Amino acid sequence: DPDGVLLTYRAGQGFVVNPVATTGRWRGLNEDVPAAALAATLEAMAVERTAGERRFLAWGDYDVPGRPEVIQPGTSGMAQARVAVLMAHAADDTGDPRFARLALGALAAFTVDVDRGGVRSMVSVRPGEERLPWYVERAYPGDSPWAGAALNGFMVTLLNLRGTAALLERAPGGDPSAATGARLATDLADRGAASLVRHLPDHDT
Repeated sequence: DPDGVLLTYRAGQGFVVNPVATTGRWRGLNEDVPAAALAATLEAMAVERTAGERRFLAWGDYDVPGRPEVIQPGTSGMAQARVAVLMAHAADDTGDPRFARLALGALAAFTVDVDRGGVRSMVSVRPGEERLPWYVERAYPGDSPWAGAALNGFMVTLLNLRGTAALLERAPGGDPSAATGARLATDLADRGAASLVRHLPDHDT
């Protein structure tokens, strides 16, 4: 659309926002839109959620793999991480602290389990194995911990968490949200990397 938001069309249903494509600048379709302008547009699409005392922001994902006829709101770790890195770019470009706060809000979804509306799934494979965090590409509350836990989406998410941390560390303005977000993004990426190291061999078919 004119603001740079990329939409997915479903015959008989219409258009839905595609946060992964929008923030990932899919095929360069919105590369002419500055990060701050795109971030400001996406700010209005954030949904405030709570899980106990935890508060976070979610950007809806509507894709249900294998079921193109279905539009079902949900959360996506890949979308959340890409939104976070976009907001961090905007904070770095402008020094506006609201973008650092938005990045932190997106990151907070990684501290909340899928069954409570977040994108963290605690996974294991072998009996008695400690469960480690996996940030699902698409959340399916109430399903298997591995549901929606695509390997490539997880790895992309870890890269975006690293990028978010680097950008927030250098963001001008000195807002505490930037420092908090940088620490959180680093911690999330470190924990996710430990999960990846353990479970990468489990994906070898």
